[in-house]
Amino acid sequence: ITVDGSMGYGNLATLKGIVSSGSSSDTTITGTVTITNTTAGFTLIGMTIEGQLEISGNIGTITLTDLTVESSTDTGISITNQNGAVVADQVAADDNSTYGMYIDNTAGTGGVTITNSEFNNNDDSNASTNYSGLYIKSNGIVSLDGVSANGNGGNGVEITYAKSIVVKNSTFNNNSISSSSELSGHGLYINNSHATGTVTLTNIQADNNAMSGFFVITKGNIVVDSISAYANGVTYDTYGALFNNTSGKGTVTVTTSEFLASGGTGLLVYSNSKVAMDGVTAEDNGGDGVYIDNCNLSGGNCLGNGIVSITGKQLNLFNDNDGYGLYVVSAGNVTLANFTANGNAKGVFIQNDFTGKTGKVTLNLTYTSDLEDFVNTISGNDGIGLEVYSNSNISVEKVDIYENGTDGAILDNDNAGISAPISVSSSNFYGNKAGDGLMISTIGKVTLYNVNANQNSDNGVAIYASSGTGLINYTSSRSGTNTLTGNGAYGLYIESSGIVNLYSIDATGNGYGGYVRNNYGDSRTVNINNSNFSYSTIGTGLAVLSNGVITLNNVTSSSNLITGIVLNNATASSAQKVVINRVVANENTTGSGMVIETLGLVSLSNITADSNAVYGVDIDNCQYDS
Repeated sequence: ITVDGSMGYGNLATLKGIVSSGSSSDTTITGTVTITNTTAGFTLIGMTIEGQLEISGNIGTITLTDLTVESSTDTGISITNQNGAVVADQVAADDNSTYGMYIDNTAGTGGVTITNSEFNNNDDSNASTNYSGLYIKSNGIVSLDGVSANGNGGNGVEITYAKSIVVKNSTFNNNSISSSSELSGHGLYINNSHATGTVTLTNIQADNNAMSGFFVITKGNIVVDSISAYANGVTYDTYGALFNNTSGKGTVTVTTSEFLASGGTGLLVYSNSKVAMDGVTAEDNGGDGVYIDNCNLSGGNCLGNGIVSITGKQLNLFNDNDGYGLYVVSAGNVTLANFTANGNAKGVFIQNDFTGKTGKVTLNLTYTSDLEDFVNTISGNDGIGLEVYSNSNISVEKVDIYENGTDGAILDNDNAGISAPISVSSSNFYGNKAGDGLMISTIGKVTLYNVNANQNSDNGVAIYASSGTGLINYTSSRSGTNTLTGNGAYGLYIESSGIVNLYSIDATGNGYGGYVRNNYGDSRTVNINNSNFSYSTIGTGLAVLSNGVITLNNVTSSSNLITGIVLNNATASSAQKVVINRVVANENTTGSGMVIETLGLVSLSNITADSNAVYGVDIDNCQYDS
């Protein structure tokens, strides 16, 4: 059947369609159907075409309803040089030799709307070519709802041009690749880098595709909800989903979605603007679970300036991946909440310390449930648990980091050039196998509250703050204790140029109990209250080196291998006091109970120092120059 509007003295130009009195199940046309050069739109309803449907050079809306097309030699449905919208409902274009359906209506500004249709198993079986189940190029809005494009020898759906794109309630599975090409073998492939319209993806399944489940490039916003990508890119070590809008200023939002068992990274996001996630699961992937870059580094500077927000009312799970569970490179604030990053090669990496950038990093817990007591965890990773590198504030709250292969956590903002604080609260760091439980490097204030670090191979907590003068406060709730026990090196290790306040520290049973050095600057005090540094197995229980006043109140340091307590502020430029009240230093195996070296007054009250190997208390405040 051929309808050519340029023939028959132009009378066919206004023919508006061919409508069957039956349906596609009982009306069959054998051979090619060609519709060209009509000017009033054209409608086909209720038929099966065993051959090709070729629609070209028409004006007005093309409407296809209840239509089945199968061609063993070429594309099933071809719409080209179309000036007008395309609307398809209940269309099946399966088992065609090349494309299932090919649409190019860029001759006009109309959109493309496809509902309740399928484009499956289209493939020419030629090893050198790739064809998509559904191909769309349009200047208008593209909307797909209830579309399946499975088992094709290329992409499931390919959209290369559109004003904006909405895809929902669809499946794009088992699409393969005949010839090696990064542009084929995707479940849903969108390359719309010229347009600023939003790409919206909702309730879509894209599993077992050769290259990826989702490939999206655009200038505009990308909004994703309730999508799943399983076992994509397994042969080619590629990804579950890639979202890239770095060519524009659009944001990326991903909610209630999962990216599982990909050959490479589960979810890749590249943007210059805000990236927001909530309820994301990325597990069992061959690369990272989730990789986010909205810095877009060029020549040492970030082109992007957006924040990263992974938080809300749902859980975010980044587990059992062969790379990092979560990897974030950003130019702005980074917030991570309600998450697990367990059993990966490495746990969580966050970096926003780029030139001129002052974004903060916050890890916390906002999720609540009547069914479970959820805790943020970073555990069982082969390498490091948590790395944060920032130029500004770092805050970690309600995170348990344990049994990782190297360090538990590294928090580093000492390259900021400004005094930016680091705070850690209500968190635990234990059983990390080849490093510190918690390591902090900063020139700013450090605040630790209810922080425990036990059974780590090196230090429980190590703080390096000697380049700044920020205050260090390590405290607990009124009835609580900060436990730093069973660590291979120090329970607590501090280097600082600022005041150090320690309250309610249990640093017992470590290689060394506690080490505090703040003599990098003058007149910075050290205050230690209600703490225990006993049972050190390698050396001294507590050592303090300062150029300021040293005050100990209600402190115990007994049964250490060498000395119980060493206090030294003799390097101060002027005499500084040592004040000791209610201190016990007994039975230290090879050294004294207490050794004090100072230029200033020593005040002792309520002291017990019995059964030590050398002296009970050894005080030298003469310090003369021989």
